[in-house]
Amino acid sequence: MKQKSENRIKEELAQSKMIIERFARSCSHDLRGPLASIQGLTQIARHANADELSNCLNLIQCCAKNMQEMIRNLEAYITHSQRDLSCDELDAGNMVDIILNQYKPEIRDKGLQVVASIEQSHQWVSDHDCNFLILKNVIGNAIQFSDHEKRVRQVDIRARSNKRGMLINIRDNGIGIGKEQQTSICQPFFRASTQSQGGLGLFLVKTLTEKLGAEFSIHSQEHEGTTCSIVIPNLKKAA
Repeated sequence: MKQKSENRIKEELAQSKMIIERFARSCSHDLRGPLASIQGLTQIARHANADELSNCLNLIQCCAKNMQEMIRNLEAYITHSQRDLSCDELDAGNMVDIILNQYKPEIRDKGLQVVASIEQSHQWVSDHDCNFLILKNVIGNAIQFSDHEKRVRQVDIRARSNKRGMLINIRDNGIGIGKEQQTSICQPFFRASTQSQGGLGLFLVKTLTEKLGAEFSIHSQEHEGTTCSIVIPNLKKAA
């Protein structure tokens, strides 16, 4: 038992070391690149007319937002991958509503039709923060990778409880993921398309689902869309 525990600690340390090393290597592009863009846009803005200035400010805001998201996910990985899980009674509908409200500006700007169907007739007992981060990242991806060339852009969120836990499917008709890329999309800082900024989103999802003893799978077809399926077990027997 002691040997198993020591091996587990070694694995976690090796994983953390790998993340730090990849993060350091990515900084030149994923953090320094946007910072250089912000500096350049600031210089342009000094001599811009009203329309050009508005465009510069929007681009600066986008660069800053991408950097903030990467840092938040890194902090979340460091915090939640190591701590003990809590057993909270969760409300799936409320959790999804909070997440969609946070993404309301992006949903509006992209003209997305978002439908959420939540059926929770059983108690769902799991770690609140881990599940919130999982859902936020998967829903965020569905929103981010919408296909602007399609007249109707949709995100469909379905969740159904049973005595064992929660079954969640998040489907979109976005740009999809090429078959050759699907084995790598959960790697840290992997960039699947020009719409991707790279980062830790799906890697964080994979890490936290494994921590919860959950199952996470992605089925995608390029130009057709993506479906993410998550089966999250109760951490203790539901009432």
